[in-house]
Amino acid sequence: MGLLESGLSALGGSGGERGRRALSGVVAVAGAAAFSQPSVAGSDLWWHLASGREIVNRGGPLREDPFSYTFGGETWTNHEWLWDVLYWGAYRLNPELAAWLNLAVLLATFGLVFAIARRVGGSGLAAGAALWAAAATSHWFFDIRPHLFTLLLVCIVLIARDRTHGVWLWPPLVLVWANLHAGFAFGLGVMGLIALEKTADASVGKSWPSVPWRPWTALALAGGFMLVNPYGLQILEYPLAYLDASSPFRNLIEWRPPPFTLDPRNYAGRFWGMAALVALGSPLAAGRRRGPASFALVGLPVATALAGFHGYAAPGIALALAAGALAAPGRRVLPALALVTLSMATTSRRFIPLFCLTSAPLAAAALAAGLAFARERVPALRGSPAAAATAAAATLAALLLWSDVRLVPGLLYRWTEASFYPEAAVRYLRAAGPPERIFNLYNWGGYISLHAPQIRVFIDGRANTLYDDEVYLEYQRVSSVSVGFRSILERRRIDAVLFPTESSLIRSLGANAGARRWRTVYTDRLATLLVRVDARYLRRDLPRPADVVRGHPDFDVLRARQLALEGDPDTAAQQIEAIVREHPLHVPVWGDLARVHAWRGDSEAIGATIARAIRHNPRAAPRLREFEGYSYEIAGDLERAIATLRRAVPRGPFRGASGVRGYIENLKERADEREGP
Repeated sequence: MGLLESGLSALGGSGGERGRRALSGVVAVAGAAAFSQPSVAGSDLWWHLASGREIVNRGGPLREDPFSYTFGGETWTNHEWLWDVLYWGAYRLNPELAAWLNLAVLLATFGLVFAIARRVGGSGLAAGAALWAAAATSHWFFDIRPHLFTLLLVCIVLIARDRTHGVWLWPPLVLVWANLHAGFAFGLGVMGLIALEKTADASVGKSWPSVPWRPWTALALAGGFMLVNPYGLQILEYPLAYLDASSPFRNLIEWRPPPFTLDPRNYAGRFWGMAALVALGSPLAAGRRRGPASFALVGLPVATALAGFHGYAAPGIALALAAGALAAPGRRVLPALALVTLSMATTSRRFIPLFCLTSAPLAAAALAAGLAFARERVPALRGSPAAAATAAAATLAALLLWSDVRLVPGLLYRWTEASFYPEAAVRYLRAAGPPERIFNLYNWGGYISLHAPQIRVFIDGRANTLYDDEVYLEYQRVSSVSVGFRSILERRRIDAVLFPTESSLIRSLGANAGARRWRTVYTDRLATLLVRVDARYLRRDLPRPADVVRGHPDFDVLRARQLALEGDPDTAAQQIEAIVREHPLHVPVWGDLARVHAWRGDSEAIGATIARAIRHNPRAAPRLREFEGYSYEIAGDLERAIATLRRAVPRGPFRGASGVRGYIENLKERADEREGP
């Protein structure tokens, strides 16, 4: 019995072994669930919901693109159509249900990972710690998307691996999987690894190969069941497209490799630490030895990998995983799977959760070996008091992990960073009517399709499942205001642009000569709508923005800002205070309030404002700290600005830290100049 089970036994009295093991699993899964709500703008959710609505309305899966004008009517293979329908059904009943359903999928996945890790490592405490490490590393990738079902279904395949008839789950799983997410291709690969492992084990000690018929028959059936989808063999197009390393879509930040760092505050530092732990556990999971000699098997390559030589990190860890994959029979799948997913994750950071959750059992084996080693040498760790203390500490740690999590109100709002999306601008567009050809921000395309379905977009998050390289490269050139961007707008006959208000594209089109060609029809804190002066769109009677969106924080805060700029920051602060009381989850408005306090020269009010905001939105603390730092700069308090921005450096995979760090360096130079020689 692991330390956690022993402790729970001591705390739980006469409960049976099964009950104590279940309780240890609850503590482990509860702690992991605290990492389930990333502060990430999951923009793909919206086009998935729009797709689900269209499928329900049309009575079957879509075969043509209904959302864009760049590819409208072209063939679209939506390999996630069943997920779209499932989540649209939940969203239609109550939008919050989509978030709660996602949480349920994660909880089920965490439960399976814990069960597999405890089976491999033999310790509930080690399994729980490995699960927490995997969840903490994968946290930023747990947005509401179909990829979570691949994590769940892979875990089902792995937990059924040692069951006599577990292989017969493969065909029905693939039947569902091939309609939920393109990860079914990876699932078939896992099943193939298991079939190879069973073949190798059956052949050991014989003079000829022995091929077990069950796994290979089940795999063949699963391959056949894969074809039971609306698109047949076309369903393989997207998994195969991933192999094209030359695609410009590989420049999307989630497709980029993780950097090398050992900073555990950074997602990449956690990833490399997790990879090293998995490498240590690989031979331990395969063999039966738990002593120092087992660690020595991989100690040298792992030590080399983590010595700071980036070029040796992945090869060193891969060498250790390969050693485990070649070790004792019956345990080859997990190290081999870890080796495959490590290769995927070091190529594209989006695969980090696939690596972490499928490899957590190997990490548990390493942790269990360390626990066993410590208990052998410290007798006090073997007693019931130590076990009870460990269980209590684990429970307390799980509770502490939840200290910055809020499930209500607004779980969906928090989980999707809803303030990132142009809700007010889209509301105005619905009232004003659709432009003929709008150029929109990539991450806003799906949101527009869901909330203003009459508008056809230029591009959205479906990336290379629909759009070709030319459209994406044109989007990049226009959005970055590169040479020739105006000719693209002309050639594409763009009559409206909906982009962030502070973007270089809006500034460029709205300035000087551009202002004579484009008219600002709507603007708020987040988004601006520009329309060509010769567009037919301007021939209609457009509503006044105030008549349509008054009461929305993105719009109302502009009036308060104007008051502050006109010399009345006190009234502006009062108005924004009213806005944040009514919309406390709308993170950017807290930044506006802090800025107004900066114009008033009140540094103490800046800190108090952000402290209040963090109490409402704990997971948004880095972004709020950034607002705080910039406000201190406006107030002239450079030392506070530098100290605060250091706490706001982005640590996740979807935003680079170089911008904030560069800003800090600039502030330091200004502070030094102010102090003088």
